[in-house]
Amino acid sequence: MRVSALGFAGVSSAEPEALARFLGDLAGVAPVEDDGVWRLALPDGDVLAVVGEPHERSVSDTILGLSVDDLDATVAALEGRGIVPLGGTGEGGGLRWRKLHAPDGRIVELVERMAAPDQPPGR
Repeated sequence: MRVSALGFAGVSSAEPEALARFLGDLAGVAPVEDDGVWRLALPDGDVLAVVGEPHERSVSDTILGLSVDDLDATVAALEGRGIVPLGGTGEGGGLRWRKLHAPDGRIVELVERMAAPDQPPGR
C-alpha cells in the first residue's frame, strides 16, 4: 500500500468563514458553505473543509501547506494585495516555502516543489 496524495483535509476554526475565504483567495477558488462546513475544491480535485462550532478547537500547531507553481510570483502577487508573508523563504527536502498568518492566527505555508537537476520545474 502507498499513499499517493492528500485528497481531503479538514480544519476547525473559531472563524471558519474568514479562514475559508482567506484560503480560497490564496488558492484562487470560491469556498462553498453547506450546513456550517466551508469547502474549497482545489483544481487537482483535493478538498479542504473548514468547520466552526461545535467542531471548533483551539488553533493547533498544524500548518496547512498550499502548493504553488511559482513561489516568488505568488508571494509578489500577495504582497501587491497587502498580504505580508512571515519571515523569509525556507528551503529543504526538495521544497521552498513562505509562511503567512491566516485570520484566525494559524500559519499557512505556500509550498513550491523544487525541480530535480534532471527535471523541469513542476515535476
